[in-house]
Amino acid sequence: MTLSAAGAAHAVSFGVVGVSSSNTTATVDFSYDGIDTLTIDIMNTASVSPDPIVTGFAFNAPTDVAGISGFTATGTQGNANWFEFLEPDDINTPGNNGQFDIGATTANNAPNNFNSGINGGSTNFGIAANDTGSFTFTLTGDATFLAGLTADSFLSLNSTGGNNAFPFAVRFQQLDDNGVTSDIAFGGPTTVVPVPAALPLFLTALAGLSFASRRRRNAA
Repeated sequence: MTLSAAGAAHAVSFGVVGVSSSNTTATVDFSYDGIDTLTIDIMNTASVSPDPIVTGFAFNAPTDVAGISGFTATGTQGNANWFEFLEPDDINTPGNNGQFDIGATTANNAPNNFNSGINGGSTNFGIAANDTGSFTFTLTGDATFLAGLTADSFLSLNSTGGNNAFPFAVRFQQLDDNGVTSDIAFGGPTTVVPVPAALPLFLTALAGLSFASRRRRNAA
C-alpha cells in the first residue's frame, strides 16, 4: 500500500474565455502543495491573429493569506519581467469586470504601485500563443492555516464589485478579431458529481422488485 504524503498537491484544470471574443481562450492548471506554495500553469490557446499575448492574470485568496514571500515565472517571453502583487479586493480588470486579490503582470520595470491591476502589461514579456507560462507563489501566514488550504480554497472565491464574478482572470493583448484588440478572459472549475456506474442498474432492479411486489399484492 502506498500512502499519500502530507502536503501532496491537488491540481485543478479549467478553461477561460474572453468577454469580447470567444476566440480569446486559455487553459489553466492550478495547484497548491498543502504547505505554502501555489503553482499556476497558463497555456495561451487564443486563436486570434496576429500574435495574441497573455500579459497578466488574477485570482482570489482566503483573507488570512498575509503576503507573498516568493514568486517565479518560467516559459514566458520575459520571465524576469513578471511581477506579482497581493491587493485584496483591489486588483482591477478591464471594463470593470471585477476586482481580485492576487495577480501578476508584465512590465519593463517593477511598478511603483499596482493601481491599474492587470489592465496594462507589456506584450514584450507575455505568454505567446500555444506557449505555457508556469508561475509559483510562496505565501505567508499562519502555518496551520496555510496547511489547511487546498486549490479549491482559492478557486471557490469569486471576484467582487464588477460586471462579472469569477475565480480567475487572464489578460490578453495584441489581438485582431473584428475590432477586438485586447480582452479579459474569465473562468473557473465546475463541480460535477459523478453517478456511480452501478447506480442505474441498482435503480432498474429496484423498480423491477417494486413492480413484482405490486403484482403479488394485486393477485392476493
